Amino acid sequence: MPNAKFVGLFLLSQTERRALKVPLNGSRIVIQGGNGFGKSAIIKSIYETLGATPLKIDSRWKQANVSSALVFEIGDERFTAVKALGMHALFDNDRKLLFSGQQIVRDWSPLLRRVDN
Repeated sequence: MPNAKFVGLFLLSQTERRALKVPLNGSRIVIQGGNGFGKSAIIKSIYETLGATPLKIDSRWKQANVSSALVFEIGDERFTAVKALGMHALFDNDRKLLFSGQQIVRDWSPLLRRVDN
């Protein structure tokens, strides 16, 4: 099975009118900062963008109504996962829409499995 690698995370809050770009393309990634800096929000955003629900989400983060995009690679193929307004989408490197909806695990698995072959 090819390795999966995160390349970058993009966060956008229409509510707060702020955006953040988090490069993840190093061989090792260190996120450091004091309490309230947003370290956990970055990690939880990766989970959410891929369709998982973090156990605990800060109420301020929920109110910010954050949309996210995660660029990742599996083997030699690059994908972008997007989460916005309760919906998820998956795009290939040519920006072709591979999936859009809410049933991520059931519907994304076959799409990503083809990379394995």
